[in-house]
Amino acid sequence: MIHRILPHATACIAGDAIILLDVRQDRYFRVPSQSVELMAAWLRDRHTSPPPAVEQLLRANGIARTGDPEYSHAVGETVRIPTDLLSPCWRTAEADARYSSVATAVASTWLSLRLRALQPVLTDHAHVTSPRRPIDSRYLNDRCATFARSRPYSPFPRNCLLDTLSLDRWLGEDARDCRIVFGVTAAPFTAHCWLQSPHTVLNDSYDHVSRYTPILTA
Repeated sequence: MIHRILPHATACIAGDAIILLDVRQDRYFRVPSQSVELMAAWLRDRHTSPPPAVEQLLRANGIARTGDPEYSHAVGETVRIPTDLLSPCWRTAEADARYSSVATAVASTWLSLRLRALQPVLTDHAHVTSPRRPIDSRYLNDRCATFARSRPYSPFPRNCLLDTLSLDRWLGEDARDCRIVFGVTAAPFTAHCWLQSPHTVLNDSYDHVSRYTPILTA
């Protein structure tokens, strides 16, 4: 369950830990063990205002600041990770003349991440379910295969954030029903992100991403 406590901050319970993601500060924050029970009770009970100790914790770490809107952690979202596998076209699609367009998408995304905070970058990439006819899954898989086979021709090192945002950018309107998902593990702490359609994880495997507890979608 993802709890959005502020427009820029979400929380999830991962095992015995509570992890926060603050996209305004581009950072993850693990709630200290002595505050986990109090924070969990606040999220569970869905009161608008946090207990004073939780409020102090959020402000001390810059997650909540003067002028921020009211807390909205009552808005919870459950994210389902699709289990369908990519079709065989993942292995056979040709990465023809699209090498240059993929390289452009990766370069522009890399530059955007270097110059801007994560929050406005994600705002640019936000998708909502479209009333238009869903994209055919085989066509979408074919496009993702083209991206994957073209990606090595871009000089920027791979990482999940850059590659996920680049794929989303390159797909453009074809990604209108897709979601960028951020996930975390608590012990040890790791963070990951991926792009998924309603039916398929597009740039990773279910076995890998299912290890993570979703903390944010865009």
